[in-house]
Amino acid sequence: MKRILTLLLFIGVGFATSQTDDLIYYQNFVYLENGSVCTDKPPDAAFFVYLNNDFSRILTQDAPRWKANADPNINGKGMFGIELGNFSTAVEVGDTVTVVFTSATHNQQGVLNEIVFSLPWYRFPQLLYLQQRNIPARPESIRLFTADLGQNRLEWHRDPAVTYTLFRRNLADTLENGRARMEYQRIAQGIDADHYIDSESSIDDRYGYILLAVDAEGLMSMPSADLFRPHRSIDLSAQLGSRNVILNWTAVDDDEITGYNIYRYKPGESPLEPIAYTGLDTVYTDTRLRP
Repeated sequence: MKRILTLLLFIGVGFATSQTDDLIYYQNFVYLENGSVCTDKPPDAAFFVYLNNDFSRILTQDAPRWKANADPNINGKGMFGIELGNFSTAVEVGDTVTVVFTSATHNQQGVLNEIVFSLPWYRFPQLLYLQQRNIPARPESIRLFTADLGQNRLEWHRDPAVTYTLFRRNLADTLENGRARMEYQRIAQGIDADHYIDSESSIDDRYGYILLAVDAEGLMSMPSADLFRPHRSIDLSAQLGSRNVILNWTAVDDDEITGYNIYRYKPGESPLEPIAYTGLDTVYTDTRLRP
């Protein structure tokens, strides 16, 4: 199986990305229980989406937007949206879309179900109302290690009042433009422990993980931050200019490698989407920096 390698650049600058256009962008309003619009933004608000009542495969608010210079999926103006084209299986007429939206600030959660009645599908405006809930806390202090046999071992601070559901994404699963698809597959549920070993992983696999807490009534927390282990031993170096940075690295001697994704993030944030795909080139210049 061919693979794409992930490179990370950890510098405190902003960036812009280039996209094409929306395909099936499902966007609607979200209201608090008192009737006011919900202006919360991540990390204080989050959602996940699944199709046809199949909770084994989800997208979150971190899924990529396809339209250039568009608002984020939670814009802080009382609206949320998700590009359904990020699902690896094409959405069809008759499919059911379920959105679970959570506000940690107000401890409220709501669910919106819709049926795709035509394609293209434009369903706006619809209203998602949140209600007061005793929502489990988002899992924190999650760490990723390599177990003795090279498998991924995840550990976290356990709350004995909940169980945990673990989702995984493949970092090599990208859209045609090289951006991460950010589609998660459920690999375990009902975890009553403070750790989990991904027995299907190996030292060469590159996966991202999110964890949800689930209480006895079935209420689910917001997803944890995405956690992954980047590729090692590529001798990455960076030459920083006033408004650009030149990256150089050593090519990985592996016939299965088809290219490199470049990620960048600000301190305290997660590098969720690649800013570039270089193919097999081992140099990249980012000219979009700002002071």
